[in-house]
Amino acid sequence: MTTKIEMTQADFARHAGIAAPTVARYIKKGVLTLNEGGKLDMPAALHAFVEHLTGVAAGRGGEDQADLTKERALLTREQKIGQKMKNAIARGEYLLARDVERRWGNDYAAVMNAMIALPNDLALLLPHLSKHDLSTIDRAIRDALNRVANSLGADPA
Repeated sequence: MTTKIEMTQADFARHAGIAAPTVARYIKKGVLTLNEGGKLDMPAALHAFVEHLTGVAAGRGGEDQADLTKERALLTREQKIGQKMKNAIARGEYLLARDVERRWGNDYAAVMNAMIALPNDLALLLPHLSKHDLSTIDRAIRDALNRVANSLGADPA
């Protein structure tokens, strides 16, 4: 004679090592069945649970198997895309955003420094320019650099 053991969904979840919502989902799907008292008959529930998991593992899991197959396909697709990107980067077809940002930042700094040095260069090349002329040129250059920096979101000169 088999001893009848009844359990709540929470108790079954705890003993089976699964979350209580998973037990509720299995009940809703018909994998597990509640008795008239709203509890699970432990031997029958355990048997049904193991049988279901065995079916999923063997590829006979119905909706769960379809979800698992879909997830595996998505993972495979993402891995394939990732490998394609790595290969393209190795071939030099793609640039990493941080490398582009660093390069553009360096180029911007070089242009900014050359532009800021322009009034001093002009003072040597055109000695007839007054200090006022050179100050006006310097202000115009700095204003232009600030407008560019503001439109790019960079630090102004």
